[in-house]
Amino acid sequence: MVNEKLKNEKIIVCSVVGFPLGAVTTQTKIYETKEAIEAGAKEIDMVIAIGKLKCAMIDYVLHDIESIVSLCNSNNVICKVIIETGALTNEQIQIACQLAVQANAHFIKTCTGFFPNSLATIEHVQLIKQSIPSHIHIKASAGIKTYQQALSFIQLGVDRIGTSSSVQIMQQQSQSQSQSQSQSQ
Repeated sequence: MVNEKLKNEKIIVCSVVGFPLGAVTTQTKIYETKEAIEAGAKEIDMVIAIGKLKCAMIDYVLHDIESIVSLCNSNNVICKVIIETGALTNEQIQIACQLAVQANAHFIKTCTGFFPNSLATIEHVQLIKQSIPSHIHIKASAGIKTYQQALSFIQLGVDRIGTSSSVQIMQQQSQSQSQSQSQSQ
């Protein structure tokens, strides 16, 4: 339905699978991914199996990510792997990044925004950047409410920002530019 309404727009349809905890089976994520792609999704955000990662079930998590990335790749769809940084230790964040890289994911995404206090942080983005090669993209998402916050992440090198405050951020950006122009005159 969304894809049909947006057919004449330059907006890309994205769907999430395994939301919110990544706790569904890999088969369920595959089904959700197929359904989303058939409905016109051009990007898939998959939530990793957070509980399995926290229990050090590395082979399971890798297979889970590989299954969705492979399905996305075979359909020319971008796959973003949501690692839910606020629920993980720094070591687990590094492992999640390594698994996503091994699975050939296109993006690492910080958070779903579902967990209380699970917000994108500068520290987590820096850790992600240190853990992945430069061809893997980063999406900072959850808790980004201001232009200054967004700018900080962009200056760190993130490729995308996920926010529910886009209108507010763009208004702040416009105000910031207006102030800069009036100060330079």
